[in-house]
Amino acid sequence: YISLTSFPARLQATYFAICSLFAQDTPANKIILTLAKDEFPNGEKDIPQKILDFQKKGLEILWCDENLKPHNKYFYAMKKYPKAIIITADDDILYPSNTVSKLIATYKKHPHAICALGVRQITVENEQPKAFCKWNANLCYEPYRISKELLGQERMDFLAEGGSSVLYPPSIMPQETFNIEKIKQLAPYADDIWLKCMQLLANIPVVCYNNNQKVFIISFSHNVGLYKINMENNQNDAQFLAILEAYKEHHLLI
Repeated sequence: YISLTSFPARLQATYFAICSLFAQDTPANKIILTLAKDEFPNGEKDIPQKILDFQKKGLEILWCDENLKPHNKYFYAMKKYPKAIIITADDDILYPSNTVSKLIATYKKHPHAICALGVRQITVENEQPKAFCKWNANLCYEPYRISKELLGQERMDFLAEGGSSVLYPPSIMPQETFNIEKIKQLAPYADDIWLKCMQLLANIPVVCYNNNQKVFIISFSHNVGLYKINMENNQNDAQFLAILEAYKEHHLLI
């Protein structure tokens, strides 16, 4: 199943993202769009008809009572379908038609790892993580590139980048992943970082597909989003440090 989330200001972009997900050469059994009830008080009346029409093709609109913001992308789909492979996607990206097939091919080789098409490599200096923006990345828009020989390996220092799409084997994430109070307290806007820390907690590696994933950002969608909160205001670093402190007895970075 492919899982994504959105909010009212981004629904126009979401339509195009969903189009690209339905155009995959390896089709998903289901595409799940999780929406928070508090952002859509009139239910389906608040959703454009062109998105509702996707329900005839296999779109499930999953309504959640508690709005976990970016965590809605994975949280409720994983809880509802624990036996399914869950592939996460963003609502402001046009995905190439071979996105799912690349992830499935990686999963077949690494069935006990998180499979990603884009990653960042956590860098530690003097027992402290360096700034998030200085981590090497396997992303087409980042200047710091990961060495090619590291790709295709199961690694604990890779953080899976949700925007490039990520595959989670069935029930691979530990139960602590779904600790709502910890999510809201420690990482309300940092779903990728929260998931990475939970993987470190459970000793789950990440493997990155061998080639860069070319994605196309829907430009008008970036008037709103997490980028300004997390990247421009260094909130990724603050939330990462908060999680490390909260789980310091587990020595997540060692």
